[in-house]
Amino acid sequence: MGWDAISSFNSNIRSRAKQNLSIKKKFIEASEYVKKITGSVDGDLSIGALDCSPCHDMLIKAAKNSDKELNWGLAWSYDGMNPDVVKVMHAYLNWDFKFSKEDAWAYYSAKEFVRICAENELSIRFTY
Repeated sequence: MGWDAISSFNSNIRSRAKQNLSIKKKFIEASEYVKKITGSVDGDLSIGALDCSPCHDMLIKAAKNSDKELNWGLAWSYDGMNPDVVKVMHAYLNWDFKFSKEDAWAYYSAKEFVRICAENELSIRFTY
């Protein structure tokens, strides 16, 4: 088991966002979009999660690339981020950085995941 980011309606992991058909559709569409433009995608994006460490690396790069001081502390912990923190993170992340063609799937998977979570007031929980 490695790193995972899981969307939910609150801090209860059992309230997974994939259970809502409207949001489920958004994650499926995002997954199809990423696969179309990069040739690959994080396999869990279509179910409202990220499963691959390269996606984690892209989130960290976007946070470090921000002109805001992003010291999330416990936000990156297993307890995760509530919807308000997700919205702030989404606004502050700076995705304007170089990445290899081989890592494009991770970049776009992570970016789309955070966007959907922020726009739909979802929490994000992390497992390690």
